[in-house]
Amino acid sequence: MEPHIKLDTCTGLAFDHRQVRPGYLFAALKGKQHDGRAYIDQAIKKGATAILVAPPPIRLSKKNTAIQVFYDNNPRRRLAELARDFYGRQPRVMAAVTGTNGKSSVVTYLTHIWRHAGYQAQALGTLSGGMLTTADPITLHRQLAKAAEDGIDHMAIEASSHGLDQHRIDGVRVSIAAFTNLGRDHLDYHKTRRAYGQAKARLFYEVLQADGHAVINADDATGRAWIKELQKAGRRVWSYGRKGKAVRLHQIKALEKGFFLTLEVHGHDYQVSVPVITRFQVSNALCALTMALSEVPPETAVAALADLPALPGRMQEVSPGVFVDYAHTPDAVGKVLSELRPRTRGQLMIVVGCGGDRDPGKRPQFAKMCARYADRAIITDDNPRWEDPAAIRAQILRGVPSDTSCAFIDIAPRDQAIAAAITSQDPDDVVLISGRGHEPAQLIKGREIKLDDAVVARRMVRQKKTGLWSMDDLRKALAAHTPKMTADTIPARGVSIDSRTLRAQDLFIALTGPTFDGHDFIEPALARGAAAVMIRAGVKTRSSRVLGVDDPAQGLRSLAVYARARMTGTVIGVTGSVGKTTVKDLLGFVLRDQSRAVHTTTGNLNNHWGVPLTLARMPTKTDFAVIEIGMSAAGEITDLTTMAKPNLAIITSVSPAHMENFSSLTEVAAAKAEIFHSKPQAAIIADHDATVTPILMNAARKAGVRRIVTYPSEEAYFLSSRISSRVSSAVSIHGQTFEFSLPSASTAMRQNALGVLLTVAELGGDIARAIKRLSKAPVPDSRGVSHKISWKEGRITVIDDSYNASPASMVAGLQDLANAAGRRIAVLGDMLELGEGAQDYHHELLPYLEKIDKLFACGALMKSLFTQVTPARQGVWVKTAEALRPHLMKGLKPGDTVFIKGSNSMKMRILVAALKQEDRDA
Repeated sequence: MEPHIKLDTCTGLAFDHRQVRPGYLFAALKGKQHDGRAYIDQAIKKGATAILVAPPPIRLSKKNTAIQVFYDNNPRRRLAELARDFYGRQPRVMAAVTGTNGKSSVVTYLTHIWRHAGYQAQALGTLSGGMLTTADPITLHRQLAKAAEDGIDHMAIEASSHGLDQHRIDGVRVSIAAFTNLGRDHLDYHKTRRAYGQAKARLFYEVLQADGHAVINADDATGRAWIKELQKAGRRVWSYGRKGKAVRLHQIKALEKGFFLTLEVHGHDYQVSVPVITRFQVSNALCALTMALSEVPPETAVAALADLPALPGRMQEVSPGVFVDYAHTPDAVGKVLSELRPRTRGQLMIVVGCGGDRDPGKRPQFAKMCARYADRAIITDDNPRWEDPAAIRAQILRGVPSDTSCAFIDIAPRDQAIAAAITSQDPDDVVLISGRGHEPAQLIKGREIKLDDAVVARRMVRQKKTGLWSMDDLRKALAAHTPKMTADTIPARGVSIDSRTLRAQDLFIALTGPTFDGHDFIEPALARGAAAVMIRAGVKTRSSRVLGVDDPAQGLRSLAVYARARMTGTVIGVTGSVGKTTVKDLLGFVLRDQSRAVHTTTGNLNNHWGVPLTLARMPTKTDFAVIEIGMSAAGEITDLTTMAKPNLAIITSVSPAHMENFSSLTEVAAAKAEIFHSKPQAAIIADHDATVTPILMNAARKAGVRRIVTYPSEEAYFLSSRISSRVSSAVSIHGQTFEFSLPSASTAMRQNALGVLLTVAELGGDIARAIKRLSKAPVPDSRGVSHKISWKEGRITVIDDSYNASPASMVAGLQDLANAAGRRIAVLGDMLELGEGAQDYHHELLPYLEKIDKLFACGALMKSLFTQVTPARQGVWVKTAEALRPHLMKGLKPGDTVFIKGSNSMKMRILVAALKQEDRDA
């Protein structure tokens, strides 16, 4: 016999111990992740006076003997009944809908019909703002009581298989219950399709009141079986559909914006036009109509179908030919695509993914449905939750049939996948964005990321109409190439030379390198949503969005020259042996705080392709453009400067780096001085060497540069500094002194920051504001970033400078290490690209190594240097960073400061990653 639980002294109910308040009853339920029995003591401490729990008995301490404990073999059902009794009131008419697909649509349509008939009606479920299809019983009954108090007399709710299996609605007095269909879903929870169906059947056999109406889809195989079973059980059954008895669909005719229906309702004929897009929404409307008949006269209910509301995320047409739908099962996706196929005169495209932590068996079936109906399928992320998104997409793609004509493409970021589809959409094409419907956020690695499919789609439709490069500008820029352009070319939002990173509505330029030919990637670029492709004239492609030129590389240069000419802002050119990328990034960061329209080089795209690409990507309305200019041989900077035409030039340093094509630093200085070829108005030059600096200054004067500033100098220098986790300093700029704080303690960072501040001063910017902004600057990855890492029983400091190395930057780093606390550990890899004098440059590091405590090294060039270090300072030398890893891990102690640096190809980042992993595992 079930225990009688009195609620007259209970002040509230909770099944989450964190929600317990004094006087509450705590239901200790066992879930998938947690067992409520483990939180009983915590619930009592928070004031619980009663506990509901399943056997076996629990043991309470003597001080808690006054706590009432109720045992129930099915505490979930009992909690639902308690919630019903505690909150008391419900709307007079309660209707519940179950089924794999269509629940949200049916409850919304039913509410509409009720309101049309004059009732105070409301719907509860996913479209009414609920996070779960069916809320927990405490929340649900609180909502029902509030609705009844507000005058709601008719309520429609969604009954999910989870909610039914967990008895969430057992306390609801359901008088109308409906079933839409049964497909494959939630088998991660129910394990078998049979168990899934049985969970839904509970609505009719255990929840629906004895005199209630069961509304069943007679066009569904499971529905037909249930009709017979329910009738045998003496239930009142109303069926609907082409085979329905209460509501029968005789004829359906497609209209431009809906369907014209001929119906038989309780033996009488009716005709009505319904404003829904697909036949399965017609079925949902018939379900709602049949449910309403227990309260609403047939003629009134049928008339209400004529103005059914549009549902967010349910075949929502956000733009002509672009639909957003919640279909997230293979059956639902197949039905939607089959509906759209006859409406599509061009290509039918679908953007689809699959949720994580759910039934993985259905994932390959998505690909099969796409292959059956669509011309192109973009597989993307849905809600990966805690799963690896790439693994989910791979499982979907395993289902692609070998003989399909549907083109499949994998684009992970969902916004980019949507953009790719809409960008490549031609006027007769149809795009379906499926899976998430109305949901406003994605769940990735447990984090909520705001992303609304409809919002993204509308934004892309708007952006498709305008772009960085209009047809007119493309014609003007490429006039010398007499390009063969097609009318279907659309405005380009950006420019790309790599199909793998191309974003929707980019112009793809097919460049040819020593080991690849961009023309091999035309089709992938178009599939990712390229606005157009610039290719060699005569190369054939299926697309009509083509710019044919004699040489795409020269076409890119022409775009760069045109982009520079149409831009009226200031261009800052940055070059130097080391530090140019850091200065470029810091300067861009500072200028964005003083002007919204700032354009900078991405990464270190500073070569014969990178500079024109950066310029071609530059918006017309740019106030400041910071262009990084690199070189490996004399004459290269002249060529790049001719395109960039900097108004102000910065040379960060001249030091041994990329020396293969130079015999001396004098030659390097002359090559760097080529940045003055375009006669900039001002020059900012780092003062490093008594031989090199005069060469740079003389070149600037000969070029007619009006103002030349060196740093450090009388015009700009640090007055003092205190090295810690940050640098606290005073800096003098043009005679003004400012307090300063930097995000990195390295000498290189101070030097680079000084160059940035001088540049801001030359541009007429706010120095004080720039200094404040610099204190918040992110330290460029692997360029002197300091990490505190747990190590054994203490901590170590790791200075990650593994991005690259030159003699000058290596010396600066070792000098900073010499001033660090604890044992000073240098972990060095070879400095490469130094030409014939490479070994000498390595040996010149010896005096700086005598000021450290231990050296770990790798690489052929470091071997000779390692042998010259005093034995007490020798750690280990090996050939590679990977081989050095176990020796380094063994040789470190708490309190050490570890400096890691080497040329990029030495892969010193492996050692940084290994140390960070130890910290995560600690």
